[in-house]
Amino acid sequence: MFVPAAPSICLSLPCGDPPQCNACAAGKVRAGESEENSCTICSEGKHSNAAQTACTPCAADTFSASPGNVECEDCAAGKQTNGVSGATYYNYCMCGNGQGDTEDGCQACVAGKYSDLGMAACAVCAGGKVAGPNTGAAVCQDCPLGKYLGGSDIPADHDNVDDCLACPGGSTTLATGAHSVGQVSLSDRNCHIVLRPTL
Repeated sequence: MFVPAAPSICLSLPCGDPPQCNACAAGKVRAGESEENSCTICSEGKHSNAAQTACTPCAADTFSASPGNVECEDCAAGKQTNGVSGATYYNYCMCGNGQGDTEDGCQACVAGKYSDLGMAACAVCAGGKVAGPNTGAAVCQDCPLGKYLGGSDIPADHDNVDDCLACPGGSTTLATGAHSVGQVSLSDRNCHIVLRPTL
């Protein structure tokens, strides 16, 4: 017959010590005083600690996709959870900045493409921006003032601010990162003639 022990004894010692504290199965921890509710299973994103007294969140760069785990699984080589602990699925493991997820694992983005943390693949920068000439770009750079990059004028491999085109015919931009020219709207992101007041 099971003799319940005081929770303060069983919960503060490894399961099975003293003998009246029944050992919990792997992935479970002590949860109560009676035989029926003495063990509880650890949920996804957690694992049982060595003493089986608590469910502990998976550390950063690890995950646990199913309940009842003794250990959390490591993210694949080169992947990380961006400091998040308690990950419940392998999709929380991502390639770092400037890398794309390929069949061969995390690979640096080629020149002209970028990847921010959480993006599955490297991408071409949007209009008005370039990724730069080096591999592994994590951000896109704006085209400078007086230049634009957009529409059919975007080169396939725009990887340098030199790919940004000068605004035509005396027009300019009011901000960096312009993506169009010749539009009616006087947006900061368009090339347009800046009228100077006459004296």
